[in-house]
Amino acid sequence: MAMPMLTLVNKLKAYGYATNIETLMDDPYFWDSTTSNQEWDEWFYGNLQITPMGSRTFNSGVSIGFDGRVSRHQ
Repeated sequence: MAMPMLTLVNKLKAYGYATNIETLMDDPYFWDSTTSNQEWDEWFYGNLQITPMGSRTFNSGVSIGFDGRVSRHQ
């Protein structure tokens, strides 16, 4: 038995975040080639700040998906 399925999607949810990466790139330690990877990771992730700016749901263009499923009926 074949069971076709048609799906229509026209809404998307987007999340926005702000970071301080540009500020960290101004620090000379960011570009120091003598720093080990472990030291750099500790410094970077210890100073990194990620701030949620909110979310927004909006209508998008319609996206159509078509799936065909087949099963054996006994």
